This record gives sequence, C-alpha cells and structure tokens, in this order.
Amino acid sequence: MHRLFARMIDAFRPADGPPPRKLLAFFRWCLSGAWPGLIFAAFTSALGGIADVASAVLLGAVVDAVISTPVDRIWADQGWLIFGFAAFFLVIRPAVVGLSTASSSVIINPNILPLVLSRLHRWTMGHAVTFFDNDFAGRIAQKQMQTARAVTEVASEFVNVVTFALASVLGSAAFLVSVDRRGAVALMNPLSLSVQNEHSPRASAATQLSCNAMLMNLGAVALYPAFGALAERGLKQALLLGAVCCVLGLGLFLRGLPAKP
Repeated sequence: MHRLFARMIDAFRPADGPPPRKLLAFFRWCLSGAWPGLIFAAFTSALGGIADVASAVLLGAVVDAVISTPVDRIWADQGWLIFGFAAFFLVIRPAVVGLSTASSSVIINPNILPLVLSRLHRWTMGHAVTFFDNDFAGRIAQKQMQTARAVTEVASEFVNVVTFALASVLGSAAFLVSVDRRGAVALMNPLSLSVQNEHSPRASAATQLSCNAMLMNLGAVALYPAFGALAERGLKQALLLGAVCCVLGLGLFLRGLPAKP
C-alpha cells in the first residue's frame, strides 16, 4: 500500500511551459499532474470528517437504545447495534483515520515538495549564464525552496483542514436537519457574521461590528425572558413573538441597504 500511495504523484514530472504570473495559474502549473493524488487525499480526509459525525450519531443511538430497552433485553434486542458500535470504533474509524494520515504523509508531503522544486529549478537553469552573474544564485535557490515549501503547505493544509472541516460541517448540518431543522440554523451564524464583516465599510468596520454585537446581546437579554414567559403560557405565543421579531429584523435589514443609484 505504501508503494501504491507513493506512486500516485510523480515527484519529478516536468511542467508544461513557463510558470505563469497569476497566483492561481501558478498553483495549477506547480500541481499539474498531481491532482489525482490530491483528490484521493482530500477524499480520505473528508471520510475522516464524516467518521467523526457518524461516531456522534452511533453514540446517540446506543444511548437511546440502552435507555429505552430493559436491562434483561439489551443484548437480545440491541446486540447488533452494540456490535456495530464496537466494530465502528475499533475497526472502521481507526482504518479511516489511518488512511487519511497515510495519504497525507505518503502522497502529499514527500512528493509535492520535490515536484514543485524540480520544476522551478528546471525553469531557472534554462536562463542564460548572465542571469547568475550578480550573485543571485544563492538567493534564487533559497526562494525556490521557500516557494516549494509554501505550495506544499497550502496543498497539505487544504486537504487536511479544509476538506475535513467542510465534511464535518456538512455532515453535522445534515444530522441536525434530520433531528430538528432549527438546530442546523446555529451552524450558519458564523457564516452570517462573516458576510456582515465583508460588507462593513472599512473606515468604520470595528465600530459597526461592536455596535452589532452590543445590539445582539441587548436583544438576547430582552427577548430570552420574554420567550420563556410566553412559552410557559403556550407555544403559539412564543412562535408569534419570534415571527414578529423576524419581520422587524428583515425590515431593519432592508432599510439599511444602500439605495440604488
């Protein structure tokens, strides 16, 4: 398996043409020919994120089964569930984590660095001798190594962090939607705050964000007791208050949009 993983990326494959000047095009030039290995590594990393979500689902299923089943009927009624739970945590999840770690440490790190470095070196050595007359050779070699290491770190972190986190968030959202759609809305709060940050004026971004945070806290202090008091009287009244607050918030949002010229 180690040989199979190591051969997914040809570490000394020549590049096609000169390196582009645009950032994304430069990354494509550096990583051309390595995409099958990177896609496989990203897939295994996503499996690791899904395995974390599945572990929470299985744990909840086992707890619910144990609570709802009499003690003398646990192994008879829930034996297969407990066996699957043990098999998942002792066999499946370690295998997925090991596959993800192996794909990162065997496919990406040992191959991307020499791949990018060899391509930059070939391009540099194709210049005339006068290019190196001003004592640039040492600094050029250093920049080659720094660039190759930076591209390797970006590829490795994207596979290990971005795909893992994306799979975990999507899996968690799907699980929460299956249980209660209102719970999945909480996962969108960081995204909404990021959108607000992007649309805030740069000159007064800190002030505006501080005011937004203060207003959200004051609104929570005022509304949470009201929701609790109305919920004790009836769920419909609490939902009605939530609908009124949503309409008011939408109105304030539309009012704050810049007018079209």
